[in-house]
Amino acid sequence: MRAPGEASGIFALECAMDELAHALRMDPVALRLRNEPERNEHTDRPFSSRSNTRVLPVSSRAIWLGCAHT
Repeated sequence: MRAPGEASGIFALECAMDELAHALRMDPVALRLRNEPERNEHTDRPFSSRSNTRVLPVSSRAIWLGCAHT
């Protein structure tokens, strides 16, 4: 995410994902996990690591726990 404009593009994409989850009455993290690809679409090879599937649920819980204490 170092290219000019990439950060704002990613932000827009993440906002759209949140809006889609809301429209589907679905948890935004569950939507992202459900759409997390297992294979690289260009090479059809599995990814060497898939950190999002481990990090998203943990970070989501941490954020909600933090919000509960404010």
